[in-house]
Amino acid sequence: MDTSAILNYLRLTSHYAALLARLLTLPLRLLIGIPLSYLARVLRIVFFPVLYLAAYVAGWCRGIVDFITALQLATAALVGAFTGLTLATSSTVITSYLGMQGDASSNGSRSAHSRTPPHDKDPLSSYYSSPNTLVKDDSSSNEGEWYWPDPSPSRRRPATGLLSQTILEEEDDSDV
Repeated sequence: MDTSAILNYLRLTSHYAALLARLLTLPLRLLIGIPLSYLARVLRIVFFPVLYLAAYVAGWCRGIVDFITALQLATAALVGAFTGLTLATSSTVITSYLGMQGDASSNGSRSAHSRTPPHDKDPLSSYYSSPNTLVKDDSSSNEGEWYWPDPSPSRRRPATGLLSQTILEEEDDSDV
């Protein structure tokens, strides 16, 4: 037998089974189903004002829930905005206090690696005079400049690609 012949046979059998079930339940549907449907229609008309009032109250409840949800989302957005403003303000204050902002007016006169310490009394003055920085001693100017030492390209190859961003772990050879 072919698969399509089996499927046709099953389809025909299920059709006849459904027809037989409908014929057997016809007296029950006539005795019970039709009067119950009329009774349901009458009860729906009688209780329509109560159903309408319940739908109205449910609409108000949903509106209140939606309003509370909107308040929560608005509160979260407000907290996020205040946090962002606080973070931006505090980073601006910190960078201006430490003198870390870039000088756009002096880009042409100095190299990219040079920085100038702030003119006022700085609590990090010991950092500017540390042995790791090279200070240019120029007695003709009142302003002391310091330069970061340029890394020589012969000692170090520049890292490129994804390999430069990968953290490689060293293997531990101590299997004792």
